[in-house]
Amino acid sequence: AVVRGDVTIDNISYTYYGSDKPVLNQVSVNLQAGQKLALLGRTGCGKSTLLQLLTRSWDPQQGNISIDGVALPKWHEASLRDAITVVSQRV
Repeated sequence: AVVRGDVTIDNISYTYYGSDKPVLNQVSVNLQAGQKLALLGRTGCGKSTLLQLLTRSWDPQQGNISIDGVALPKWHEASLRDAITVVSQRV
C-alpha cells in the first residue's frame, strides 16, 4: 500500500526510567502529508525522545502515534522503516 504520510501524535507522554518527571507530557500534533514541522528547544526538552517514539525505537507510555490512521504498533516494521526518513543533526 502507498503511504500518504499523515501523522497523528495523540496525547503522548514519556518518562525515562529512574526519573519522576516526564520528558514529554501529553503532547499532541497533527501533520497532514507534505506539512513540515520544526522542533526547536534546549537540550533535554524532548526533541530526540519524540523522534525515537516516531520511529518506534521506543513506545509512548501514554497516548498513541499513527501514520495514515494506523497505530504504529500495527505497522509491519519493514513498512514503517520504508515510510519514514530521518535526517540526523550528526553528520
